[in-house]
Amino acid sequence: MHPLVAGILAGSVGGLASFLSNPGGQNYVHINPSALATSGIRIATDRDVDEQQGSGTYIDRSDWLQSGGVASQYEVRATLNSGSLDAGSDTTGSYLALSSSREWYCESNGGSQSASLTIDIRRSSSPSDAISFTCTLNADGTPL
Repeated sequence: MHPLVAGILAGSVGGLASFLSNPGGQNYVHINPSALATSGIRIATDRDVDEQQGSGTYIDRSDWLQSGGVASQYEVRATLNSGSLDAGSDTTGSYLALSSSREWYCESNGGSQSASLTIDIRRSSSPSDAISFTCTLNADGTPL
């Protein structure tokens, strides 16, 4: 086999190029003294890993999918390792299609709340084409 072809196949799964990009461990903190604090992660269909700070405020922190990849061909699962999430978060423990953005968050009003998640993303048609990373969320609304 030609070395160039071998190199291309080494970075692929089942002969298909992998467009996944592992963002590595994420640690998000939102501090909003004496008010509602929200800390969350969103796996977005625009290929971003976004940090949620407050209601509706998102900051692009990394990419989970390289240019050329199609988000709707992937699915994501969040596993809650510790802490608790707000009831408005997407389901944990099951793979969800990335036909729409998915998010998980914790909130605190007058105190603090945290959660630790493992995020797994895989190609729907080729589950061995996958990445996994951890995310820690901390929301602190403790009065000063």
